[in-house]
This record gives sequence, structure tokens and C-alpha cells, in this order.
Amino acid sequence: MRLLGFVFLFYFSSSLFGACVTLSEIQQSSEYQAAKKYISDYLPDLAIPRIEKILAREDLNESARATLLTLLGEAQIRAGTPGIALKTLDDPLLREFSPAHLWRSYSLVKMGRYRDAIGELKKIDRINMRDNADLQTGKLLLALGNPKDAQPILTPLLKSKDTSIQKEATLQLISVSLSLNQLDEASSLLKNSRPANPGEESLIRYLNGRLQLARGNRLSAVGTFQTLLNDPEIRKNLPAALYHESTIALADSLSLEGNESSAIDSLLQTLNKNPAPTNLEAIFARLRIWADKTDSAALILNISKWTPPLPVSLENPLVKDFNSAQTITPTLPNAIPGTTLPDLRSLYSLSFLVSIQLQSDDPAQRREGRKRAAQLQLICPSGSALVNRSLLELGVVKFEENNFEQALAIFSLLDDEKAAPATKGYAKALSAKAAFAIEERTKASQLFLEAEEIAREIKRDDLGSLAALNAGITLLTSTRSKEIDEITRNLDSPEARSFLVLERGLFLSSKRDIEARDLLISFLTNFPDNPRRPEAALALAESAIFSVPFDRELAHKNITPLKFDIKSNPDLEARRVLVLLALNKGIQQAQEFLTKAPSHPLAPRVLFQLGQTYRKPSEERDKEIGKANYQFELLIEKYPASEFADPARYYSALTSTALKTDSADKNAILRFRELIDKKGVLANEAAINLCSLLIARNQQERALGEIVTFLKNKNNSESDQRRFLILGADASNQIGQHEIALEFYDRLLKLKNLPASTQNRAHYISGQALEKLGKNAQALESYFRVINRDFSPQSTSSLEWKWYDKCGIEGALSLLEREKRWEAAIQLAEQIGRSGSPRAEDARKIAERIGLEHFIYRGRQTPVEKTSPKK
Repeated sequence: MRLLGFVFLFYFSSSLFGACVTLSEIQQSSEYQAAKKYISDYLPDLAIPRIEKILAREDLNESARATLLTLLGEAQIRAGTPGIALKTLDDPLLREFSPAHLWRSYSLVKMGRYRDAIGELKKIDRINMRDNADLQTGKLLLALGNPKDAQPILTPLLKSKDTSIQKEATLQLISVSLSLNQLDEASSLLKNSRPANPGEESLIRYLNGRLQLARGNRLSAVGTFQTLLNDPEIRKNLPAALYHESTIALADSLSLEGNESSAIDSLLQTLNKNPAPTNLEAIFARLRIWADKTDSAALILNISKWTPPLPVSLENPLVKDFNSAQTITPTLPNAIPGTTLPDLRSLYSLSFLVSIQLQSDDPAQRREGRKRAAQLQLICPSGSALVNRSLLELGVVKFEENNFEQALAIFSLLDDEKAAPATKGYAKALSAKAAFAIEERTKASQLFLEAEEIAREIKRDDLGSLAALNAGITLLTSTRSKEIDEITRNLDSPEARSFLVLERGLFLSSKRDIEARDLLISFLTNFPDNPRRPEAALALAESAIFSVPFDRELAHKNITPLKFDIKSNPDLEARRVLVLLALNKGIQQAQEFLTKAPSHPLAPRVLFQLGQTYRKPSEERDKEIGKANYQFELLIEKYPASEFADPARYYSALTSTALKTDSADKNAILRFRELIDKKGVLANEAAINLCSLLIARNQQERALGEIVTFLKNKNNSESDQRRFLILGADASNQIGQHEIALEFYDRLLKLKNLPASTQNRAHYISGQALEKLGKNAQALESYFRVINRDFSPQSTSSLEWKWYDKCGIEGALSLLEREKRWEAAIQLAEQIGRSGSPRAEDARKIAERIGLEHFIYRGRQTPVEKTSPKK
């Protein structure tokens, strides 16, 4: 009866609350199948209400609801509403659902948020989805202009089990190799490509053309791209995107060897044939670059036929009165009322004419450019990229005309949320220059700082550094510096800008700030003819070799070509020699400098660094300790008052110790004594090394006397106190004074904040001393204090493991074997074998050996997976 009642209760509960509907049941429903059909038929808008209807059910289980929400997000993306899709896919139920992360990434891409999309792809953890996620990540990095970052992500996909992913990864990597100028790699990938259809054949042909273009094979590249565009059989299978890319590539090929006019003609023909290509921006960008390579009047005439006619009168306040800043208002109408917005070709053509005519030396052309700028601003929606560009160009014209107030007012129009971040950043910087020109320096510095913030946000650190530099300069000029005030007044000239970048880089390099590197690299890249390039290269090499993180390759690259005259530039030559010595080179150059400029302020440092260089081996020579010692002794003799005299004493002592002769030992002891008596920053190091030397030369009693004296110093650091105690214990053990050694280790173990590795070492050496005193039980106890401590394979350092293994294998295990305590020895060996230590396998073998030799069978132990020790 009791069982019957339970069954009844279960049945009643199930019927009351209802069973959840599973995904497989939903997939069988007509609504679901209809929705899937609509999506596959490119009718996502018809699928959305059906999916929403299913989602309205309250009896769906979590798996079904997660899948349906993802499907709804997919449909919304396909229907062109990525923002709505993003909200759908943000449901808490989808936080750990890989398909949802994939579709969230697609939604973010549609919204232009590529970096956020990459972050979403990283969250995908399904193994069968990872290859596709990496492929999409690589493509997004390429779209962001980061081929170097894309390459290591795409390369493993060449071995993907999914052939379609493997093939697309190959094509993407070809494009990466071409972007990085890795032409041999691109060629190899192209040879191994096997197109499966006409579309892929066209793509391979296009990439081959790009390779020919990259290698400068003009005729071959032109022929390839003309075939793609003009061959009827190839053309009919050519995707639209590839067609438009080929038109650009053809123009690039034609422009080689000074044939820009042919390239311009090709682009004009493209615009004639196709009024609405998808790559208008790329076309007009090239026309701007090549415009001065052809007849500008003819080019303007050709482009003008696509622009809307100029109205008889324009009410735009920007053209009413060119000499009045008050005529500019901060708002512009979105478009001329009652007119239809012209097509994109017309707008781009109008923007192009604004650029060309505003830059003209002909006053009539400049006037025409102003009118066209006003026309563009009136017929385009405010905030469009073309309007913003024209405002920047118009503001620059006003600035060049010294109409700084009006330039500032124009640039201020771009402080709008509709403007792209890069445009806002440029506008802020230009506004700052205009503000500085009218002596509003506080405002100028604030605008530069705002420009820097924007530049950092869009990953333009070069512009950010320059803006920060200018902000600092304007702040300085508001106080006292007349020299920098004069420099900043010329900020609009390239020479002044190069000077400011260089000065900032030199200043930061002198402060060992690695931000100097970006500024100096920027200077060297952007100002190839500047006469101060050697100075910048030297500072860059100094930053690379003297500032963390070190970059020896960068230092070597920049220092190798340099050579300064000692008479005219002794400071620069001294710094060059110091960089060479830090690179373990430059011995001959250092000797030459010291011979010709022995009284130079940097001579002691050069001599000290020369000694250090002799101490280190290089590819060309072994270390030369005798010569190193000579340099340090020479420094002590020639420059006794130098700040390098005491470091030279210390290294003279160390190199003397390494020579291992009686006279050298006497010199080492002398130099250590001098440092100890001076009681400077090197006193304790000298004392510790003195004691180490005495112990190494079998003068343990003398060393112990020194150690006892040094331990009385209450100002010793904890680290120095530890080292003295360890030396005392070692010296005592070596002469058989094991009781005294134990006293040293007892004092050591009572210190606070004792590192685990030091504790382990103390217990091991104590155990060894106790064994020699015949106190085996106490020795075992000392060893087991380490063995029985909790050790985490993931967080234990290699040094801790070293002393753990010594306590376990060389200490306790060895002692137990000598005492023939076989069961205890096996027990300990198996414990060490399970610990995860570097010698765990040795311990397991010892356990097996003892078991076999003494017929003690305990079964095979399961080994712990070995973990690399923490450094």
C-alpha cells in the first residue's frame, strides 16, 4: 500500500506540473520546421514570428530554450537587425552556450564592433566549433589590419579536419603573407592550393596577381587583373567583391614604374561603367594619392561630370563671410529641404573636388573648393565621413591663412558623437594647435590630452604619444620655458614636429622610460632625412639595452651603423661605446675612447663597463677574468673619487677570487676589507663574499670568527642575516663542529618570513649534521618536517623541490635503507613517488627495487602526473 501511494503521488505530481518539452520534440513541430525553411530560403523575417511563438511556451526545457533563442538571434541577424539580435543573444541562459557566442560575434561584426566580436569568439569552448571560431578570429584581425596577429591563429588551421576550413585558412594566409611581404611563403601556399570550382579559381588567380604586383611584375599583374575583369567565361563566375577588388588591384599594377596616369584612367573607366561600386572609398583614396601625377585640370573636369551642379546662392554660413569667425554656427542642416540625396559616386566626387581644389595654389580653385565644401555640407547628412573630412580640410585652410579663430570654430564642429573616433582625435589635435596659436594655452593642453585619450582608444599610440608630448609642451610654455615656447609656436611645421618628437623621445630615454621607443621609432620612420637621426638611433639603442623589457636585437640594429667623432661629439661617442659594451662588444672602441678622452666625465663608467664586458664570454671570445680584473684595478687607481670606484673594488675582489692564486686572494680580501670598513651599500655583500672565500680556501675557523662578528650587527637585513647563518652552519659542518652548525640552523629557523626553500635547506643540512652526531631519530624528524609539508605541484618552485628531494631521497630514504627499515623505506619512497616532484619517478623505482630485493609486495602505485615546477 505504501508503494502504491508513492506511485500515485508521483503520477499526480507529474500531471499537475507537466513534463518539460525537449528540443527533439520541438524540432519535430511544424512551426519549427517552417522557421528553418524560411531561414534557408533567405526569408528570416518570416521565420522570426514562428520562433517567437514557440519561445512563448512555458514548458520548454533549458536546452530547447537555449537553442531556440540562438536560432531567433540568427534570424534577426539575417533580417538585418543585429542590435535586436544582440539583446536576444544576451539572455543569461546563453552565457555558456557556444553557438550563441558564435552568433553574437556575427552580430557584433554587423555593427562594426570587430574587437568585441573577437572577444566573443574566444568564449566558444565546443571542440567541434573551435576551428571555425579561430578562422573567424583570423579574418577579423585581418579586417582590423593586424596580419601579424592573424598569422599564428590561422596557421594551425592548415591541418584542420574540416577541409572547407582548411581551404579558407589557406586563402586567408596567402593574403596575410602578401600583406607582410612574405612573398615566398605566399607563393608556396598558392602552389599548394587546389581550387574546386570556378569561384575558387578566380580567387587563386586574383591572389596570383597580387603576388605579381608585390614583386613589381607590372605587365604580368596587369595581364592577370585584366583577364579577371574582361574574360567573359571568368567574369561570369567572378563574385562581386572580387570584381571590385580586382579593379583596384589593376589600377595599382598600372601605377607601377611611374604610370599613375594609366592607373587614374583605369579608375575613371571603372566609375563610368559602374556608378555604385562598393569600394568607392578605396578608388577615391588612390585618386587623391595620384592626383598630382597627372593633369589636375583634366582630372577635375572628368570628376566634375558626376557632381551635382552648384546652386546659384548658398546659405551655408561657412561661405557667407570668409573673414568672420562669428559667421560660423555649431549646427548645420541635415540636407537641403525638398531634394533627394545624390548617389554615392556624386558625393565622393564632390568630396574629392573639395580636397583637390582647397589644396590648390590657384586662388580661384581654392574659392571653388570652399563653395563645394559648403555644398557637400548642405546636401549630406551631418556627421557623415565626407562632411567631416571636408570640415577638417577647410579648417586646415583657415589655419594656413592664420585665421586661427575660425579654424578653431570649424574644428569644434567635429566634437560630435556622430564623428568617427579617428576624425575626432585629429580635430581635437588641430583645435589644440589653433588654440595655442591664439595663446589659449590651457585650453590647448586640455585639447591635446583629449586627443591623446581618443588616440589610445583607437590603438593609435603614435598619435597618442605625439598628442601627449604637445600637451606637455603647452603646459610648460604656460609657465617659464622660452626655448620650448619658441618651438611650440612653430608646431604646424614638419621640422618643429620632428624636433618635438625627438626631444620627447630623448627625454624619456634618459629617464629609462620605454615609451621613448615608440617616439624614437616614429621619428626615425617618418623623418628619414633629419640630420639628428644618429642621435635618435643612439637614444633608441640605449632604451633597448638599458630599459626593461630589454631588446638586444633593436639595440644592435640601431647602434651598429653609428660612429661619432670623439673630438666634436665626445658625449655621443661615449654613450655609443657604453651601448656596445652592454651588448658584449666594443672592447676596441672603448680602449680607443679611454686613450683619447681619459678625462671625459663618462670615462670611469666606460672603464667599469669594459671590465664587465671582459667578465662575460661572447661568440668571438671566452671571458677574460684577468683583463677584467685589470680594468677594475685601473679604475680604482685613476678615478678614486668616482661613483664607480666602490663597485670596481667589489668586482675586482670577485674577479681576483676567480683567478685562484695566492696573490689574487690577498687582493680580494683587501678589496672586501676596504668595502666593509667604508660601511657603504656594498659592505654586507663584501662581508658575505669574504666569508665565502675563506670557507672555499679551507679557512673555516677564520670565516666563523668573521661571521660571528658580522651577526652582531643589528642593522643587517633579513636576507643578509640568513646568508650569514647559512655560511656559519656550512663552515661548522665542514670542520666537524656539527653541534655549532645545528645552533646556526636553529637561529636560522627562528627568523621570520623565512622562504620555504631556505627552510627546506636548513632541515636537510640539520639532518645531515644530526646523522654525523649519531642522532638518527632526530635526523629523520628533521627530514620529515619537509617531507610531510603540503606541496602543491602547481605552485612549488624548483628550488623548493630540490631540497624536498634531498630530504626525501638523499636524507630520510638513504638513512632508512642503511638502518634496514625496508617497510618504512618503501612507504616513504611511494609517498615521494606520488608527490609530483621532479624525482618522483626515481622514488618509485627505489620502492620497486626494495620490494623486489626484500620480497615486500605492495602493488603497483599510480603515478601522479608530473607538473613543471614553478620558476
